[in-house]
Amino acid sequence: MYVLVLMILILGIYISLQVSMLSKLGLPATPQYTARTTQSQQRRHRQWVRLIQMRRQPGYEKNTNGAFIHMGKTGGSTLSLRLRNGCHSYMTKPCRSVPLETVASRLVGTYYHVPDFGLIPQSKHPFYIMTLRDPFQRSVSAFVYEHLDNVKARGETISPLSEEAKTEAKKCFPTLETFVEYIGDNPDDYDYPYHRSQIVATNCTSLARAVMDAKVRRFNHFFFPFQKIRDFIPTDNNPIIFATRQEHLWYDWKKINFLLGQVGDVVTPPDKARDLSDVNQPVTRDLSELGRHRLCKALQKEYDGYVRILREAINLNDKDVEESLAEIHQNCPNVIIWDEPDGA
Repeated sequence: MYVLVLMILILGIYISLQVSMLSKLGLPATPQYTARTTQSQQRRHRQWVRLIQMRRQPGYEKNTNGAFIHMGKTGGSTLSLRLRNGCHSYMTKPCRSVPLETVASRLVGTYYHVPDFGLIPQSKHPFYIMTLRDPFQRSVSAFVYEHLDNVKARGETISPLSEEAKTEAKKCFPTLETFVEYIGDNPDDYDYPYHRSQIVATNCTSLARAVMDAKVRRFNHFFFPFQKIRDFIPTDNNPIIFATRQEHLWYDWKKINFLLGQVGDVVTPPDKARDLSDVNQPVTRDLSELGRHRLCKALQKEYDGYVRILREAINLNDKDVEESLAEIHQNCPNVIIWDEPDGA
């Protein structure tokens, strides 16, 4: 036990030195903040012990099968290109050769994204890396990305069934502003009796609110909220939770790799998996202040799940969590950030 405690202290010093190095690279500094309760800190301490034990196992890199959970519109596509096994379950592994490969790439054996999220409850991985993004920014990005007019503007191939569904959705939601207008001020008050695979535009208010409540499968990114996917992760073996935030993507990615035992620096490439800067997408992110307020109110449950994962993630210290909480306040001042229960 004393050896474990000593190793945790040594690893903590090592990570502090690495974080100091990252700050010298111009990565964001954060204010001091106690973002977790004593119970939560004790739970994270148990995760640190598990991390040390995992890294001490014989054949650590060869025998570890970690998981990468790619939440849509969170920078997961960019990171998946840095993973030798960053591809769907139906593809042969490894699916790519990764230059300047990191330890995370060698340790992640399983990749979860649409349509593989349903496999997570039966999984048993020693650690899970979840990709995150502030829910307001993620939701706006998802709506704009999935809109029929923008899909066509990008020149993407679309199946007849998908085009039919997106055409039906466009009847109600020609713009982001109209989508949020239909969400209105009472997002939980709706009646959408249709199957989750259907988009029916006879009642645009109910459709918009059902989308926000993760009840419409065709709106892929809305259908898989943070809380739902986090609840999929089995807890019986107390897995280690890591998280990347798109707003601090490479900072978080480097810290995760250092925790997993990276030797040497983590090279971060300048390219992105999807660069749409040269595409003129007709449906924009424009949203009025009232629209922002309404969307933020409808995202309260999604923010609850987001904050839960931020507080759980072993690679995010209190300063990192506070930084993200400040970004929540900036994007959505009306969202309530609940205090973490003492027994959490």
